[in-house]
Amino acid sequence: MYTKKTIPFAKMHSLGNDFVIIDCVSQPWRPDTRNIQAMADRHCGIGCDQLLLLTTTPDTTTDFGCRIFNADGSEVAQCGNGVRCLAYYIRKMGLSKKNTLRLATQRGVLIANFIYQCPPSVNIGIPQLGSPINLPQFPDGITALANPIDLGNPHLVLRVITLAGLDISSYARPLQDHPAFVRQGGVNVVFMQIDHKQQIQLRVFERGVGETLSCGSGACAAVVAASHQGGLLDTSVQVVFCKGSLWVDWAGFQQPIWLSGTTSMVFSGKWFQT
Repeated sequence: MYTKKTIPFAKMHSLGNDFVIIDCVSQPWRPDTRNIQAMADRHCGIGCDQLLLLTTTPDTTTDFGCRIFNADGSEVAQCGNGVRCLAYYIRKMGLSKKNTLRLATQRGVLIANFIYQCPPSVNIGIPQLGSPINLPQFPDGITALANPIDLGNPHLVLRVITLAGLDISSYARPLQDHPAFVRQGGVNVVFMQIDHKQQIQLRVFERGVGETLSCGSGACAAVVAASHQGGLLDTSVQVVFCKGSLWVDWAGFQQPIWLSGTTSMVFSGKWFQT
């Protein structure tokens, strides 16, 4: 004998980086790994890179809380595109009319700003450089930039001559077992092609997910890493993915980094949980 419970959800994406969003303010719900993996399954479930839970927060200085889970069920502290989609969901569903939203995450408080545009720009926070690590030898045409970048989730940025035809998983998967990243549950590996100082192209292999069509925190990490290497980029950069562009604005170290770009509501429905 079993019972079924229906869980209302919304499906959103930013340039193909897609999310299932569940409003746990209106209907409290606690997922387990099995639920998350089932929802994220692209053949038998809804399909997504990450599951986002909108929650209440006991802190009166923040408007909502946010929990983020990768497709494999692991919980993470940060997702740049996801937080932008969640903020847009809040506005779209009439949950708040504020022009500035403060969202509590494991990363800390992230600020979504609707004042100049909708979808909003999001303040991802101040990026941190990790400690130097010993990396495997990469072939000619692939160079690791700077130290790992911490944006609440770890990133390693690799500069490449061209992204065309590159099998990024063959380089990214072994790095998940690097001793420096094992205790963090792996690392997001960002492959960057620099076109000029105002534009880069990216492909990103996310821990717990695989290659995603876009990645907001990966875009931010790439700009930080390239800027750390002798000012390879300007303070405002267009980051090109296969389905469009994000924009990253960063004034330099000890300054917060801002992420903006499109978000889309795809559909809504009810998940039948068994």
